[in-house]
Amino acid sequence: MCNDAPQVDGSDAGVRRRIRKLDYVARFVAAANADPERHLFSRDENFVPRVRGDPKARMEFLRLLLDHYDHAFDYAMPRCVLRNSTGYLLDNDSVFKFVSECIVPDPQAYFTLKQAKEAFKASDHFNHKISTLKRDLEKHLGVMCEEQKRVGSKVEKNVFIGFRIAYSSGSSDSSDFVALQ
Repeated sequence: MCNDAPQVDGSDAGVRRRIRKLDYVARFVAAANADPERHLFSRDENFVPRVRGDPKARMEFLRLLLDHYDHAFDYAMPRCVLRNSTGYLLDNDSVFKFVSECIVPDPQAYFTLKQAKEAFKASDHFNHKISTLKRDLEKHLGVMCEEQKRVGSKVEKNVFIGFRIAYSSGSSDSSDFVALQ
């Protein structure tokens, strides 16, 4: 829990499996400032000291928790948490941003992994994590990278077919891309 959401690697599968972003709308304030309609609730300034300092209060609090514990509880993530978590992870996924801004569908085109690495490094989204770029591109583009592909008289390695990298105007790299023949 934190006030400001930290930057994470949103492309990492382990992070994606584990992270949940919950936006807390309620705040606990001094009794004079409480306003339930604005999600401002009165705080009990003595709650923590009272529970820490009184063994009976600690036991009663624990008993209360255990009495209300549902052993058959099955967690289903609420849609709002899923939406917040997905948005947060995509905001922190540099490859997703790169794909969204720099790669466009083009049934007559292709690009190589080498070209993608160069474009990714030159982009504003480069996060110094290039080792998983192939897998991440496959995931975001929804296509498999072909290990070898004959294009005209050339044999290209690690080819993504049906997409092209959209370089900014004036980039010398745009001439490197050839349509499928």
